Amino acid sequence: MLLGAPLALLARVGTATCIAAKDPLTPLLAVGASGVLNLVLDVVLVSVLGRGIGGAAWATVASEAACAAIVMRAVRAKLRGRPA
Repeated sequence: MLLGAPLALLARVGTATCIAAKDPLTPLLAVGASGVLNLVLDVVLVSVLGRGIGGAAWATVASEAACAAIVMRAVRAKLRGRPA
């Protein structure tokens, strides 16, 4: 889905920023959490609600949004000089 592209880019930039700040754990946890969210939403939207490929697309957009939010929160904390 086109809506997920800016979120994916934001998540990747935030991940690179965390890694450059010598914090590889935050992106790892963010990607893991968003992967679990994607799996759960895929099952619910595709299998339970019968939304098909559109449901899978919305699950992916939601997981990218979650990943971007987690990583960008950590980046903001690092820019303010606080530990994430």
